[in-house]
Amino acid sequence: MRHRVIQISLAAVAVAYVVWSQVALHGAKATLEEERRRVYNIADYAELWKEVSLRDGGRLDPEALGKDPRNIRIADTPPEGVASGLLAPGDRLYTLTYGRPDPARRSRLDRYFSDLVLSNYFYVITNERGQIKDMFWDKP
Repeated sequence: MRHRVIQISLAAVAVAYVVWSQVALHGAKATLEEERRRVYNIADYAELWKEVSLRDGGRLDPEALGKDPRNIRIADTPPEGVASGLLAPGDRLYTLTYGRPDPARRSRLDRYFSDLVLSNYFYVITNERGQIKDMFWDKP
């Protein structure tokens, strides 16, 4: 009888452990997916501003951004309180929103998942006149 109670107790502990591990695994998968979305958003943001600085010389060109495959929407009316203390006279604040990366853009952004991105260096490619043509952290 005592032997049977120990077996049932061990079986109950094993079942509880399996259930707990499945719940923990499900939570970890959700967290991992959220971090993956965060990396894609940060990578897409970095690529967008790299393109703006290289293509448009650092100027915000709403017409060029309107043709971007990211489906960028520009609003020049900031939400209330966002610009307090940030803007000097004559400055303008824009809010840019854009679509999530499509599969082609996601494949280009996959390089941001490399461990090399965590290093404290990046590459700059220039032409013969010293103008920057590209910047990146990992393999191009």
